[in-house]
Amino acid sequence: FRLYLTRPGSPDTTALGLPDANLLAVSSSGELAISLSYKLKGWMGLGTLARVPMLGSAPKQVVNDALAADWSPDGSGLAVVRWGGGRKHLEYPAGKVLYETGGWISHPRFSADGTRIAFIDHPVDGDDRGSVALLDLGNGTRRTLSGEWSGVQGLAWAPSGTEVFFSAYDGATPHSVYAVDLEGRRRQLLTAPSGL
Repeated sequence: FRLYLTRPGSPDTTALGLPDANLLAVSSSGELAISLSYKLKGWMGLGTLARVPMLGSAPKQVVNDALAADWSPDGSGLAVVRWGGGRKHLEYPAGKVLYETGGWISHPRFSADGTRIAFIDHPVDGDDRGSVALLDLGNGTRRTLSGEWSGVQGLAWAPSGTEVFFSAYDGATPHSVYAVDLEGRRRQLLTAPSGL
């Protein structure tokens, strides 16, 4: 994996001049959360979480054995998914375990107000089957927003903050884009002949 920068409206790309890495998240101030020495293990990827200015200096390593990460809305901290002791942990800040599983966790994303983290909870290690889950940072409760899908990848908060967007398939149709609100009501946003 190698990181590049492009600007809307321009076909040009520029190599960022960073070590080979996977991009995990971009902060509100333009700082990158990257995964150094990134290796794929089935659907999962693993590496060393580092932070680095988009056009700047050498990466500063944060933690080892990171699967995923996201910046807090103000860009001051990182939620990280780590592999340790045979289990996967969602931590915020790094070192403080908020949730753990024997399966795996992907796509952690902070709500715009920083009070919740949505993520995909995969019950079986290395399998992309899973459901969309929500963790309330105020009281530490976790709840499932969607039923289990045959495959689910990609997650983002809607600009309104009242829904979570994700891509999933039920085993019969290609990946489509869905939205689920905080009460668990789901709607389909986009479908195509091939997976999205």
